[in-house]
Amino acid sequence: MRCFNCGAEIEPNSVACPRCGAGVRRPNADMTAEQPPLRQSGYNMRPNQPPRGMTPLYSEPIGQPVSVLRWVGRMFLPWIPIVGGLVYFIMIIVWACGDKFDETSKNWAIASIIMIAFNLLVTIVIFCIFYAVFMALFNDASVQRDLQMFFDSVPYNI
Repeated sequence: MRCFNCGAEIEPNSVACPRCGAGVRRPNADMTAEQPPLRQSGYNMRPNQPPRGMTPLYSEPIGQPVSVLRWVGRMFLPWIPIVGGLVYFIMIIVWACGDKFDETSKNWAIASIIMIAFNLLVTIVIFCIFYAVFMALFNDASVQRDLQMFFDSVPYNI
């Protein structure tokens, strides 16, 4: 018996073609056992590959991965004084909202925006806590007296 897909010889009790993996069609009474293959005999299809013109249901993302050097450049951009932080923030907003960037860069930009917002929130909370503690501490008269005694004891001619 021959495979209907690639024309390879198949044993009578096989369930699938050993060459291309296609399921075996059993001949009916009106079909002959020696049916010619549907494809040209010279066509060599690789196993587990869809035929031409058909796309698999799953697919790997198309495009090149971002290189390590580009990731390092993106990470060092905010370190440039004054301008770097502003350029970095504008860059990640454009990447997060734009449609022409690859999925990895878009996800990285969204995660960066979330982390910036979280860091800003934590910084504000910590600043408020320290400010409240210092204001409470330095408004105490005994602390102010002790600080004055310390500064009076420091020699000024050093």
